[in-house]
Amino acid sequence: MLTRKRTIRIGATLAALGAIGLAFSATMMARRLANREDLANRPMVWFGKQSTAEAFTFNDHHYTVTQIDADGVPSLRIEWRGRTVDFPINTVEDKPQLPGLLKHEDWFKIIPMAVGPYRTQDDFQRALHAGEIKPRLIAAARYTAEGFDPEKWGSVRRREWRYRFVEFLDDQPAEDAIRVTETTYRELDSVFLPGPHDKAPETPMTDEQKYSRLWEYYAMLQVTPPTMYRAKDKLVSDGMHAMGWTWPAAGASTVALVAGLMLIASTRVSARV
Repeated sequence: MLTRKRTIRIGATLAALGAIGLAFSATMMARRLANREDLANRPMVWFGKQSTAEAFTFNDHHYTVTQIDADGVPSLRIEWRGRTVDFPINTVEDKPQLPGLLKHEDWFKIIPMAVGPYRTQDDFQRALHAGEIKPRLIAAARYTAEGFDPEKWGSVRRREWRYRFVEFLDDQPAEDAIRVTETTYRELDSVFLPGPHDKAPETPMTDEQKYSRLWEYYAMLQVTPPTMYRAKDKLVSDGMHAMGWTWPAAGASTVALVAGLMLIASTRVSARV
């Protein structure tokens, strides 16, 4: 009888401690997840429908896309406000059977984009329609790793994929109407969603510096096959990191709660026998 009572006391104690620990750690976990990033300070990036026409008007400015031979390299040339920029054609991923710019959409897109204060999607759309946030036009292109066969190692060395982003500006002098940025998957991925094997930069970027390049990260995803980027896995890792000590604490509390209840249940089974 004494052993049975002691087992019940131990089980009840474990169950009580487990329940208290689980309630506390779950509450703290929710707070840490909610506060893992100050969304109020993070800009929101919006992308409109990609342009598939080779001639188009955007914000009262006309642009054209033509295919040229640039020093023996098939390229797309975009003209905007009297300025031009060329994109070598990624022939490995091109689909010549499709019309217009659709044949290039796996690696190249022209897309309206807007960046504004973080808010709900509906509020952002209302701000766009009201003219509070002004969209701008960009082009994004993806290329295989340099120095490797584009149909073999170049296509699978994802971290070394090269990206080219062009902003078509209508609020700058004509000579500054086209702004070009070149980067790699590794650079953008390690800035915004660093993995366990990414080296921290020698000089950490401030939030302001990161946010100024946030649109590049999302533009990269526009021309990257969903099966080839790790955003889903990284977001899970980011959440696990944010939970910190609350995750193992919740796990231990759950084990204690279950063990306590099992001990109590075992005494009832013994009593019936």
